[in-house]
Amino acid sequence: MAPGPDFAMVVARSVTGGWRVGLATTFGFSAGVFAHTLFAAFGLNALLLTSALAFDIVKWVGAAYLIFLGVKALLERTPHVTLPGSAASNVTQRSAFWQAALTDLLNPKVALFFLAFLPQFIHPERGPVVAQFLVLGVLFLLVGLVWDAFLAVLAGRVGVWAARHPWLVVVQNRVSGVVMLALGIRLALSRRDAV
Repeated sequence: MAPGPDFAMVVARSVTGGWRVGLATTFGFSAGVFAHTLFAAFGLNALLLTSALAFDIVKWVGAAYLIFLGVKALLERTPHVTLPGSAASNVTQRSAFWQAALTDLLNPKVALFFLAFLPQFIHPERGPVVAQFLVLGVLFLLVGLVWDAFLAVLAGRVGVWAARHPWLVVVQNRVSGVVMLALGIRLALSRRDAV
């Protein structure tokens, strides 16, 4: 529930695209979390922990992607007011889902979080380790899904109000772009040993 990159992106997408786009973003993040759960369960995240090169590649690709999304939002022209979720809205549910999934997949800090956090609760004497990883990862995913869905609906309502005020539409796009840029820069500046 702590504000972080997922929180910021769900709110930004919901305000500018409506609650349906926010929910698509939420499901995209959930898909990314599920992939990281699988990676952790089968030991693939260990590669990011042990290989500085693998960590740096994933980090730079993820940072570049977020910066690209931020610049795109900042440069986007808003010729007229559109209600979030309308046909004229600039982000589709499909693109919001895939952008969120890629953002999560390309964030090595998510992978390292799963590698550092979940093993504390794994007890080999209580059964198959892979099954325990999967249960814990899915529980984490469900809590995040419920919280982010709540944020998406709430922020989507704020977006409908904001769309009725033309100057706020421009501000919404700029804030969304700045959020994406900031997340990209933050990821680019992150260090493997600081996770």
